[in-house]
Amino acid sequence: MFRLILFTTALFISACSEESYTNITPEQYQYQKPVDLSDGIETASLDEVNASEQPFVELVQNILRGYYKEIDSILVYQNDKLILEEYFNGYHQNKIHDLRSATKSITSLLTGIAVEQGFINSIDESVLGYFENDYSSFKNQSQRKQEMTIRDFLNMASGLDCDDDDHTSPGNEEKMYRFRDWYKFILDFEVINEPGDVFSYCTGGVNLLGGVIRQASQRSIHEFSNQYLFSKLGVDNFHWTYAPNLTEDTGGHLFLRPRDMLKIGIMFLKNGIWQDRRIVSEDWITLSKEKYFLDYGYLWWKYDIHFDESVGLNPAPHIEASGNGGQKIMIFPDYNAVIVFTGSNFGSFWGGYGPRLMLRDYILPNLPNNG
Repeated sequence: MFRLILFTTALFISACSEESYTNITPEQYQYQKPVDLSDGIETASLDEVNASEQPFVELVQNILRGYYKEIDSILVYQNDKLILEEYFNGYHQNKIHDLRSATKSITSLLTGIAVEQGFINSIDESVLGYFENDYSSFKNQSQRKQEMTIRDFLNMASGLDCDDDDHTSPGNEEKMYRFRDWYKFILDFEVINEPGDVFSYCTGGVNLLGGVIRQASQRSIHEFSNQYLFSKLGVDNFHWTYAPNLTEDTGGHLFLRPRDMLKIGIMFLKNGIWQDRRIVSEDWITLSKEKYFLDYGYLWWKYDIHFDESVGLNPAPHIEASGNGGQKIMIFPDYNAVIVFTGSNFGSFWGGYGPRLMLRDYILPNLPNNG
């Protein structure tokens, strides 16, 4: 999309220390135990955890055959061990990847941290109040606009005339990218529904949450996220994309390494703890696990993976950070597992469909001690 050319500064630092499976045939692939990088992620071979290699080898071979379109990486972590880590299409262990809208779930964590740190008093505060000192006025002023809360934006229920799934919507994200100030762009719209009542997927609203964190903490999102989240996870290579006025795009386009995406998932799986250190409050993680509208809440998706009856497994519920193209951080509490995918299926149903097929047919049924 053109916005990446216009608004992203170049920070793609990578070192080709890990080979990407790009120029080998499926038959040449051989499973290898993930490398131990002393980064807080323990590794084990499939044999060491009493799992069969055959289905996982077949899975990777089918990725190489193109059965699953444009997969860039796949990481499988269960029972405190990373047991599969593979990269494709020129990607490798040290190359950061665009998370697209999976960024929104990171913004949720940052919001929870801002509450825990005392920068935000309550998620039932008015969002508009955080911006009134920066702007002399807003269009379409109303009592309902004053009543929009942080909680409403976390649940995609601000009431604003903004719907990314409707290209005619005034607040559609593609229109937002043409403006210098994304906060003002969104806040000028009419409130067409009672705040908190109607789900409407709105990237601009998640950018406003970034603005709330900036205003409350008096730090940039880059600084805030590094101090309170990434540095504590040992994440030292990340990149926020910026709007033309140099505010971070907290609705999309954060770049992380897949291993660092995995750290986010592991921390979530462990109810906010990373290596015996609390990063996010348990109360915030509990809130983030709940469904509030459809399959959504607190900027995380909640879905089930359904199996064929012959497999003999119950549906597998999970919490998911999801981005266009196949960016996934998928937490399976019943399996004590986190699965990470990255991909380049931008604008294609394969971004969501491919990972679910792989989970259903290969990964979940063949994990040791599966559900």
